[in-house]
Amino acid sequence: MEELRKYITNHKDGYVSSKVVVKHGANGRGLFTLDKIYKNELVFSIPNDILISQSNGLEILKEYKYNFDKLHVKLPSESYLAIYLAFHLNNMKKKFNKTPYTTTLPTLKEAYSFFPLFWNSTKLKEAIDMNDFFVKNKRNVNNDYNVIQKHVKLLQKELKEEYEEIKLGFTIDNPFFTLEEYIYGWSMVNSRNFFVQDTAYINGGRAVLVPFGDLMNHGGNNDEKLQWKFNEDKNTLDFISCKDIIYEMEELLINYSGEYSGVEPSKQFPPFHFFIFYGFLEEQQPLLIEQSKL
Repeated sequence: MEELRKYITNHKDGYVSSKVVVKHGANGRGLFTLDKIYKNELVFSIPNDILISQSNGLEILKEYKYNFDKLHVKLPSESYLAIYLAFHLNNMKKKFNKTPYTTTLPTLKEAYSFFPLFWNSTKLKEAIDMNDFFVKNKRNVNNDYNVIQKHVKLLQKELKEEYEEIKLGFTIDNPFFTLEEYIYGWSMVNSRNFFVQDTAYINGGRAVLVPFGDLMNHGGNNDEKLQWKFNEDKNTLDFISCKDIIYEMEELLINYSGEYSGVEPSKQFPPFHFFIFYGFLEEQQPLLIEQSKL
């Protein structure tokens, strides 16, 4: 992680507090404090020019002389992020084109274990049966399974159709990433992207990947330690303490979804939002193996 820290701080206005360290804890790998951090203290700052955005995916397509006239659908910014990550996964298999950011991401093998987009019905049922959440809360497990399976299958179908559409514009015999790699890209985007509001964009903002920032694990409304905002003066994404005091060796948590955190899972959108996109449910043991977010 030291390479990633240097990559950030070598950029203009890039900053990572010396009080922050990457280590493994109860939630898996995450960010922890080495000393007290006080409310409104800037903890780290990520320059806009190293955020991974839609333009990164577009640059890759242009580099490979992609025929955009063959693309008959308008892709959201998240799809271009998935293209970027799928391309890098393909190249990392060939042992080149690694970046300080992509080397921090889960491997394809790990993604198969953690993210429902890769799971068939059998593995999905196994994950639900092994999870204490459904037993402790006396839920109708079969009903929950059917709801989750329906939405996971729908997402899998949509991604396959989107990939087939994207393939039409390739001007080489073999696409430079596979469907498996594209699903990997979307799994990373679903579980790691930040949505930055910006009136310059049609949908009111843009999805971005944030090096270092996406190492943080989830904390609900009462456990959240940091909040983020876009600093228009410095053109950075700033992560700032929202607690009076964060003590030494506490984990720095961020709320993955202010809209759905604390909401009964079946009332989220899609239902079981955290499970489908992140591979865990709030306030329960993570699925399959102990993890929250790599």
